[in-house]
Amino acid sequence: MRYHMKTGFIGIVCFLLLFELSGCITNTPSDGEKDSISIAISQDIIGFYPWVKSYEIYTVLVNRNIYNSLVEFDEIFRIKPSLTKSWNNPDDYTWKFFLRENVTFQNGYSFTSEDVKYTIDSIRENESDDNQLQELLKLIEEVKIIDIYTIEIKTTKPCPILLNLLTDIFIVSKQYQEEDQRQHPVGTGAYRLINYSKNQYIELQRYDNYWKKDRPEIKHATFKIIRGEENNTKALQNRQVDIAEITHRYLENNDSGDFSIRTIDNPSVVYLSFDFRKTNNITGYHEKNPFADLRVRQAIYQAINIFELLKNSSNRDPASQF
Repeated sequence: MRYHMKTGFIGIVCFLLLFELSGCITNTPSDGEKDSISIAISQDIIGFYPWVKSYEIYTVLVNRNIYNSLVEFDEIFRIKPSLTKSWNNPDDYTWKFFLRENVTFQNGYSFTSEDVKYTIDSIRENESDDNQLQELLKLIEEVKIIDIYTIEIKTTKPCPILLNLLTDIFIVSKQYQEEDQRQHPVGTGAYRLINYSKNQYIELQRYDNYWKKDRPEIKHATFKIIRGEENNTKALQNRQVDIAEITHRYLENNDSGDFSIRTIDNPSVVYLSFDFRKTNNITGYHEKNPFADLRVRQAIYQAINIFELLKNSSNRDPASQF
């Protein structure tokens, strides 16, 4: 799979988290610096956090531009601080988080420990079948406010991967959620939602009071819903978008002065995982999950030739995926 971007926009893609590039087509020459960018995506998002009832990659990654979590992954999947400055473990059942000060939501409301407690408690107490995030927080027993910028999370048993789980918990404003019923997303992220037209486009604008020092250079970002690789390619060649997911067979005039093709090989992690939930799992709501049975997982594990997988992985030609 390949992507196009205009010269000078490579940096913004690292921030607009939608794309992990496997290929790149650049156009020459550059039109000079721009303060906006348009990105073609192949399907609409399911909705906006925290009202969204299902999570898939486009939905999550667009929402990540609007919201922040307490912690996040860096480019090689190490945990780093986000809305929390630091943390410690007074004991095996306790996590204490020291939150950032002077952080504001995109409507101007201040970020405090009340928002963290409200976010986590709302997810834990939501018993609806479509609450897919509740499982991530099942080991949390209590969220306690120590002061305006300090919280303490108690778990029912030691949970060494709690930080990993919290990367998917976007923090919302308690005050905003309680007083506004419009279901318009308001987070602490670098971009705020300006316009959304279902099955057409999502328009984001840079939040100039963003708490991070390294604010993105791009002021406006528009995600255009364009279904099909052929249509994406045409939109790219007609300069309707700056970035698009395309394939060779739809690309005309590859050797023209407008486009040149190159491949970007990004680090990636491929892993096998199991959904352990007894019900409301990947097999369907209220259906018994075979992976919840330890014997099933053991049988699958024994059937996998790990050494053969490692051998094939190390010998794989990176260009073969294109």
